Amino acid sequence: MYAAIFSPRRIVRSRSPGQNGEAIGRFMFVTANKSIRRFDTETDELTTVQPKNAVLEYCECYALECTASGLLLFSSLISHSIFSLEPISGEVCRIAGLGMDRSDSGEINGDSLEQATFDHPFGLYLSPDEQTLFVLDGRNGLRSVTL
Repeated sequence: MYAAIFSPRRIVRSRSPGQNGEAIGRFMFVTANKSIRRFDTETDELTTVQPKNAVLEYCECYALECTASGLLLFSSLISHSIFSLEPISGEVCRIAGLGMDRSDSGEINGDSLEQATFDHPFGLYLSPDEQTLFVLDGRNGLRSVTL
């Protein structure tokens, strides 16, 4: 099997069934430039996940995590934010980060969207209980965000 992916960044495998019983666990997701690609391990098909809004056009998708329910969490270097993406419906939501480039970017801790800021978040780790997201950013910091 070979799939051509321009400038791949991160890969994660989904862990559980999704909506309508679709076997999301058979998919792997790859961040590549301004897109998230889905690879079907049963059919070897590579497709681009199509979001319902244009948020990915303004992101450089980098880090990637997957929840037990199949929701994708990804970081955007350009918008200094963390987003969620429902891969079947295409719903995208900003879940953390104020999405602005400012002098104190990456230095404000807080709970998700209301307060937390990041400076080019490039690493994500979701805690086993899925209540906390750990973020590495360009200020050489490891931060935690309560989800």
